[in-house]
Amino acid sequence: MSMMIVRAFHYTRMTDDEVDRLQAGGVVLTSVDFLRERLGRRVEAGDLSQELADQIVSRTALANAEFGVRDGFWLTALPIPPADSRVNLLVQHWGGEGAYWAFETGSEDQILETLRGIGRGRIVEFQVPIKSALMGETGAGTATNMLDVYASRLGILRYPRDLDLNLVSPLPASAVLKVHSQGEREYDRFAVGYPFSFARPQ
Repeated sequence: MSMMIVRAFHYTRMTDDEVDRLQAGGVVLTSVDFLRERLGRRVEAGDLSQELADQIVSRTALANAEFGVRDGFWLTALPIPPADSRVNLLVQHWGGEGAYWAFETGSEDQILETLRGIGRGRIVEFQVPIKSALMGETGAGTATNMLDVYASRLGILRYPRDLDLNLVSPLPASAVLKVHSQGEREYDRFAVGYPFSFARPQ
């Protein structure tokens, strides 16, 4: 039996060297330790100070149950324009929710401004084995959402419900199909109208 694969999209903000690392090594699941490692590389690159890095780690949503489950690696099966309110904060702030979320309601403008200045917004297309992901709701809810997405791509349904996926295991570099970067025409036009033009699976 062939492995079931879904196309999925990850919205994020990354530096060029992080994109190179992703394309060469695949997906590492998000964790406090991985965030600390990423912050260390940005401190070495001069993108932020060690003091700010320490503040981010000390308050990360990844270690605070108040923010729900933020670890793993989150994607959506529905392509979304990067300016959409569902994803715009992800492409505006480096490090994702694990880095910026705890500071959104406070007065730490310096941290948010610094995160907005690191890297560029990215939309990464993946091919994801079903067995590697937890998919939104379970059972009938997931099946219904998957059919909604498929119907939307056929032009039958205009506004499908979102279908979020959270990886439960890392993905190899071969799972990365394409990286769309802020400043490119494809990025600005991504998911505007149907049908979509996506990368060809490997």
